[in-house]
Parts: sequence; structure tokens; C-alpha cells
Amino acid sequence: SRLLDVCRVRIWFDEVEGMLRSLEAIAEDARVRVVRVKNTMGGSANAWWNAGFRAIVLNVCLRGEYAAAMRLEHHICEVQLVLKVFQNVQDQPAHRRYLRFRDARASVPSLLLRA
Repeated sequence: SRLLDVCRVRIWFDEVEGMLRSLEAIAEDARVRVVRVKNTMGGSANAWWNAGFRAIVLNVCLRGEYAAAMRLEHHICEVQLVLKVFQNVQDQPAHRRYLRFRDARASVPSLLLRA
């Protein structure tokens, strides 16, 4: 297990096209290395598992002289590309419910192992 999102940014978009343009710009930027892409926007994404939250989540590392000088080239940051229509899923009460849901979901496998 690795800690991946100590540094996180969420970028809100009005439409999918803007998300795709940003995704392409990040992927083409020589100063960024995309380590992982998690897409919870598609129909195959499990809405129950994500508590209704939909996004394109990138784990990225910085590259180049500045990143090397600052010793950041191995620091993994999270970039969330999110449509504004999902903003209500991320408000404070909804986020607290998600945290409880996530913690309960994480305990289910351990409960099954004890049975």
C-alpha cells in the first residue's frame, strides 16, 4: 500500500469536452508523468462503490530540472477532473456520509474473514 494523494487538486468542469481537453493537455505536458488513470465516469464504473461520485482521477509526478532540484520527481499527486453536476455529491454533509460509507465498506472484507 502506498500513500498517493497527500497533494490533491480538484478541477470542476461544465462539460465533458473541457475535461477531455484538460486530460489531453496533462498527458501531453513533458513536465508531467501520468502514473495512473482511474475513470469512474463510464457506464462500467461501479456507482455503489464510489457512492455516486464520478470523476477522472489522475496520479501524476512532476518531471524536469525543477522537480529534480526540489526532489519532487517521485512525489505522486492526485488530480481530479470532475463535472459540476456532481458537485452536490461532494458537499460537506454528503462527503461525511461518503467517509462513513467508505469506512464501513473497508471493514466488510475483514468481517467476512472472521466468519
